[in-house]
Amino acid sequence: MSIWNHKPKSKFGRWLDRISNQAREAIDKGKQDFQNAVTNWNDSIKNRQERFRDSCFGVKEALKYNIHWRKNNKRKKNQKDLEDLAKLLVNPQVTEENKTVAPLDEHLAVEGEDDMDALLCPISNELMTDPVMTPYGHCYQKKHIEMWLEKHDTCPLTGQHLAKDQLIPCFTVKSAVDQFLKMQERKKKIEETKSTENEESKDNNF
Repeated sequence: MSIWNHKPKSKFGRWLDRISNQAREAIDKGKQDFQNAVTNWNDSIKNRQERFRDSCFGVKEALKYNIHWRKNNKRKKNQKDLEDLAKLLVNPQVTEENKTVAPLDEHLAVEGEDDMDALLCPISNELMTDPVMTPYGHCYQKKHIEMWLEKHDTCPLTGQHLAKDQLIPCFTVKSAVDQFLKMQERKKKIEETKSTENEESKDNNF
């Protein structure tokens, strides 16, 4: 057919072509957005895995630092127990899934709160029942480090830059603290039972 006989497209035909082009562009954009979303998701999962891995590997150094700091700034009672505790807290039994550790009473003879220095928050000097770890390997009680970061932008122990979104939950230390509290509760019940038995024994003697 001669181009001279070619009829221009009707208004409807041009509109249909325009709609088709827009549809193709939308599909192409949707594919690209989906690919970007998948890439971002994979990167997010990878980052979370790396952060959790770093938190596990950082526990040993964190406890070493806490022990060293407290040895130089507080009483030096039961230093060997603190070092044994550091070994306990990096026990391979500790995982994100079970979040448990071997019984502390198998590794540590508790005689007072000073024996648990490695599990105390450097800011509040309280047991870290909700511990978080910094990228530099130091553990703090979550609420106290967050209060600190409301007025500061550095790590209290190192002076390095630190933000709230860099804090990572530390399941290892939390498990050890929970185990310690349970052990203290058992110890208290045993002492109460012994006290009751002694009282009953005295009454029977009369």
